[in-house]
Amino acid sequence: MLKWISKLFNRAEETEPFVNVFERSNLRAGVTAQPRICGHTGYVIELDCLLEDGQWMPIGTIADFSVQDAVVLLQQAADFIGDVYGVRQLPTVYVRGKTYFVDDRLNELRSVTNPHDRVELCPVEYTDW
Repeated sequence: MLKWISKLFNRAEETEPFVNVFERSNLRAGVTAQPRICGHTGYVIELDCLLEDGQWMPIGTIADFSVQDAVVLLQQAADFIGDVYGVRQLPTVYVRGKTYFVDDRLNELRSVTNPHDRVELCPVEYTDW
């Protein structure tokens, strides 16, 4: 009986295992599968920040249907901070497993990890139909 009660109280502290984990610098995004009311599987992204003592601190949770909005909001916040400081980091995009800087001045995508890996952007001319 004591084991059952112990399990019951510890169950509230257990979290679902991550389906996948992504890390970059001192940030981590853990993806957890969650059943939806409709019966389909949805996903929740738990964002954590690595502290100096080596512990992960939760900083936010985002549902799968809000990911694109969260990305846009973070990009807007980064642009605001860049405007305040007067120096802005180039925006990035994630394409086919690689992260690229978007350089409008040079009209190219440049790999974040290898500046020699670049993709020239071709201007598109629009015509009225």
